[in-house]
Amino acid sequence: MRNAALPARPRIKALDVIRGFLIIGMMLDHLLYDCVMYLDAPYHLFENPIRMTLHYIGAYLFVILSGASSYVSRSNWKRGAELLGIALLLTLITWIGDHDYFIVFGILHLLAVSTLLYALLRPLIDRIPWKIQLWLWIALIVGSSILTDVVKTGVPGLWILGFPTLGFFSTDYYPLLPWLFVYLLGTWTGPVIFERRLPPWFYEIRCDFLEQIGRYSLWVYLLHQPIILGAVMILADILSK
Repeated sequence: MRNAALPARPRIKALDVIRGFLIIGMMLDHLLYDCVMYLDAPYHLFENPIRMTLHYIGAYLFVILSGASSYVSRSNWKRGAELLGIALLLTLITWIGDHDYFIVFGILHLLAVSTLLYALLRPLIDRIPWKIQLWLWIALIVGSSILTDVVKTGVPGLWILGFPTLGFFSTDYYPLLPWLFVYLLGTWTGPVIFERRLPPWFYEIRCDFLEQIGRYSLWVYLLHQPIILGAVMILADILSK
């Protein structure tokens, strides 16, 4: 079903719309967090079942879309390397800002490593029947989620897999378990989306504003938090006087 050297396909704007919508949701989530942290907004506004559910739905969809896009990427090695460079730079910048409060392994790190692993493993993955892949990735998502909840280890360095030691902290944390398998589930959707097997109305979805945000989602992601945090801290300073 898959071909390692896929021809270029027209951009599916519906994906940009969805990605843009998810990025806006992420921005609002970060704004809410900053308001709780710096404006003394009630903590339950951030830690509540509704917000947590929406947060994880958005995260799952975003990672799945990233995996789907890798299906038609001309070079996942290049794409993954570029993402990893940006992710490491983000770690350095946040570490300079606060040595105790920085991003160790966030969503960009996850997407970078997952993309590189997919590039490495794709020849093997392509040998697995497409219909079996769906149930394989779902089983691994569920199984690894249970594993990381149940197993506790004091072995340093396993935080990348989802087994953080006591005292480990990352302001944005998406370990490989179970999120690598969420990404691989996204690669399974690639043929469905890009070979236009979804209903025709899906490919007609349009919203210029969301399309632009989705098209440049990486830059929006990188720039929105410093801007939002800066605005919130300025407001906090004004209100404290």
